[in-house]
Amino acid sequence: MGFFLRKSFSSGPVRLNLSKGGLGLSVGVTGSRLGLNKKGAYVAGGRHGFYYRENLRKKKHRGTGSGTNQPRIAADQFMDTGLTYLEPAEKLPEPTELKTPEHPRFYDLVFRYALFSFLLMLGGLLFASYIALSSGLILMIGGFGYSGILYTKGKQAIQKTEERLERLEHSGDPEGELLKNIDLDIPAAFKNYHQYLIAEAAVSLYLDSSSGIDAEKLWNILDHLSLSEKLISDICHDAFQVLFEELVADHMISEDEEKELARIYKGLKLSGDKLQQEIKTIRAYRDFREALNAEPDSVEAPLNLTRDEKVLFTTPGRLLAERVLDSYVRAGQRYKVTGYIVDLEGSIYITSKRIVIEAESLRDYRVNKIQNVTLSLEDNTVLAELEGRKSPLILTCPNTPRLAGALRKAEVMSDM
Repeated sequence: MGFFLRKSFSSGPVRLNLSKGGLGLSVGVTGSRLGLNKKGAYVAGGRHGFYYRENLRKKKHRGTGSGTNQPRIAADQFMDTGLTYLEPAEKLPEPTELKTPEHPRFYDLVFRYALFSFLLMLGGLLFASYIALSSGLILMIGGFGYSGILYTKGKQAIQKTEERLERLEHSGDPEGELLKNIDLDIPAAFKNYHQYLIAEAAVSLYLDSSSGIDAEKLWNILDHLSLSEKLISDICHDAFQVLFEELVADHMISEDEEKELARIYKGLKLSGDKLQQEIKTIRAYRDFREALNAEPDSVEAPLNLTRDEKVLFTTPGRLLAERVLDSYVRAGQRYKVTGYIVDLEGSIYITSKRIVIEAESLRDYRVNKIQNVTLSLEDNTVLAELEGRKSPLILTCPNTPRLAGALRKAEVMSDM
């Protein structure tokens, strides 16, 4: 049996989706996204409990008299029916892309001189002032020359800084090397970009616990910079999110990795408001691990247990089914609205051999028939694909990561 965590990691308008359907990429803004996965292109969007997903595939239908085939788009919409124990949604901050200072360009340096020179020369022409005309011309020529000198000097200083930063990991005193680079003689126009490179390098070294840069040394370096507090905060948050996405790429965060993330989170002085999704995912992985390592529940269960069968996890919960709730036609396009309904509601028991749902009656499913389990944090469900069953079991409860962990443990035990 495979285990999958369906979770979206946002990085500005680009979102990476990890699921059993394969690796997908989508781009867009809150409320609307265009994406690509192994099934083709799609458009998805929605706000406040109502969502839609349109697969961008052409459908053929009969024309009206001409016999030509017209392309149509199949549109499915999903409505949140409020049955999955989701907590009231908090307003999340809009994802922001790290706005890095740009490397100064030559014409940016020339512009100030060129504009003033042009106005001075224009005034000379209008008022027949040879002094103003010649002064403007001299200023323009001198401005171009001076800007060229500044640009060359700044570019060489940036190149020198980048070369030094590449060698930092081999330095015995990375803190001292970074502080030396701050004091490098560099034109004012290049200073912001130069200090951004140093801040980014210092944060990157802090992420590596073996680099010798601890939190105290990191902030000693950052405090010597004249960058805005917001830019430094954005650099720190961006570094954490990049590392986080690398760690969850294998669909698991180990206990040691969680401790390392906690060290980095504290050392970078990060804001939980900006990392709500990451924190929620870390907690989900923790619950999943705890379920894998938990001892069988010592509870009275209304089950006739077979020999060596043990109850691993119990919870109130629901077995859901996805149904068509509505359909309509708008502008020649047919829309189908689907959503979850309750099939059974009561208690869910995960044993070493079965999934048992106790409601008005008992319904059970064999663990050794499970092929894949997908945990979705977005709608708080666990989907269990069973051998010989067309549609997956859709389970929900107050703590779905523990439910998914218990299913994984049951699968391991059933193979023993």
